[in-house]
Amino acid sequence: MTDVFELKMCVICIGYAFLATMVYDFGHTWLLWKKAHRFVQMLLDVITLSILGIAFTILIILAGGILRWYLLAAVCLGVAGYQLSIKKLLRKFYFWLFQKAAALWKIVTFPGRKAAGCIKKYYKKVKKSCEKNDNYTGNMPLDDI
Repeated sequence: MTDVFELKMCVICIGYAFLATMVYDFGHTWLLWKKAHRFVQMLLDVITLSILGIAFTILIILAGGILRWYLLAAVCLGVAGYQLSIKKLLRKFYFWLFQKAAALWKIVTFPGRKAAGCIKKYYKKVKKSCEKNDNYTGNMPLDDI
């Protein structure tokens, strides 16, 4: 491998680590916003990190199939760069984005929720009416005629 190719792979690994940390942080912030259970958070963290690890493995295979120390150093540098530079800003942005998306979702689904509420009221009335009719035995004086 040439030095230029190795330098290019280092830059690619730094960018990959930076973007992978952004993706992980997005998912983790979403779980915090949803107030997910700890077990769910742990499970989804493991799944996310596994997918990102597979992508890193593919990146290493494209680099020649040999994991070199400077590629790991580049990944650490990319993660540290994200953590120290824009993590707090992006976390606030993610929370803002989730709140706006939730408000938009409420607006879009309002007609469906309203219709479901009407259907539920009608269903309760019909159910109550059916319960009244279940008490009818059929032994009325008019039935004898």
